Amino acid sequence: MVAMHLARHPDDQRLLRGQPDLIPAAADELMRRYPSASVSRNAVADMDVNGVTIKAGDIVYLPSMLHNLDPTCFDRPEEARFDRGLNPIHHTTFGAGAHRCVGAGLARMEMIVFLDEWLGALPEFTIDPARPVTMKAGNVGSLISLPLIWK
Repeated sequence: MVAMHLARHPDDQRLLRGQPDLIPAAADELMRRYPSASVSRNAVADMDVNGVTIKAGDIVYLPSMLHNLDPTCFDRPEEARFDRGLNPIHHTTFGAGAHRCVGAGLARMEMIVFLDEWLGALPEFTIDPARPVTMKAGNVGSLISLPLIWK
């Protein structure tokens, strides 16, 4: 999803290429904006949520994207802004509290290395408009095909 964002936003590519010191902040922001994993929990008690009854034992699916796009938590949440000043635990891409992913730090480091190496080695790129971008949904969403054009 990060490569797709950069392909769709050439100004962000140019910004990160010109100011690589922004890459850690960009990694945090892009992971906030485009989380790939969601979690589910089993309800432990019956409850009513806006007229919907959830019974004890029901599985409740909690897409992290919903929180990460909540305007009460993030100003203009649909925009990827590298000046947002997030710390790596402000968004819920990797869960929160006792349920925070133990690999979150490694994933963040991998994203920083990916951005640094990808932008440092490859020319500007965009999405090929003649070919479809395809994705797969589920607890872990994934980009199946991202046809790129190198400039």
